[in-house]
Amino acid sequence: MSDTLTLERLADLGRAKVRSVDDHKIGTVRAVFCDEQTHQPEWIEVGGGFLGLKELLVPVEGAKIEGDCIRVPFDRDVVKHEPAFDGGDESLSPDSQHHMSVYFSLAGHRPEASKLTRYDFMRSDR
Repeated sequence: MSDTLTLERLADLGRAKVRSVDDHKIGTVRAVFCDEQTHQPEWIEVGGGFLGLKELLVPVEGAKIEGDCIRVPFDRDVVKHEPAFDGGDESLSPDSQHHMSVYFSLAGHRPEASKLTRYDFMRSDR
């Protein structure tokens, strides 16, 4: 099975575990932010910390599916100390996109943010 991170593949995985490059558990997928036009996933919202109550954001860029988990190319401490972001109920704010792209040093960072729609995976049937 392909390890490409498409919206459909992420939806199939549901509330997958997210692990760091140094093999620590970061949390569980809660939602995915996708480009409104292309539906290409750009960010994964992860529930981390005690009882998964802390909201974390990791880029899809460089992430890979390994079995039933997603591995991101960052140490757990990098993700744990990321800046706050504004994910709202429906979309990721342009300011948050910019700050998070700079924090994670993303190669494909665009100067103008695209409209990113939130797809929620918090359903209990997953």
